[in-house]
Amino acid sequence: MFDHKASKVGGVDVASFAEIAVEFQARIARIAWATVATSGPDGAPRTRIPHPIWEGHVGWIASTSGSLKLRQIVREPRISLTYWDPLHDNVHIEAVAAAPNPACQSR
Repeated sequence: MFDHKASKVGGVDVASFAEIAVEFQARIARIAWATVATSGPDGAPRTRIPHPIWEGHVGWIASTSGSLKLRQIVREPRISLTYWDPLHDNVHIEAVAAAPNPACQSR
């Protein structure tokens, strides 16, 4: 799970998710897949292509327990996500991720 309350749309920083919510939902619905970057133990970036599920400004990315992605997030919770399409519509998200508690594992 990660919580994103501010981001950039069209290269413009925004202070509140409400400012970009409609455009954000339209872009992620059309693009669907994102690139997410985490950090390895040596600080090197590691990217993968998940399909995040969003509930407002909270996003969910599936992972198996003990996966490399989850271990990296536990060690360094700051992540970066990018949605991009050939029309150059994009969304860039800097967020803090957290491993969900056991009650959330059925999501």
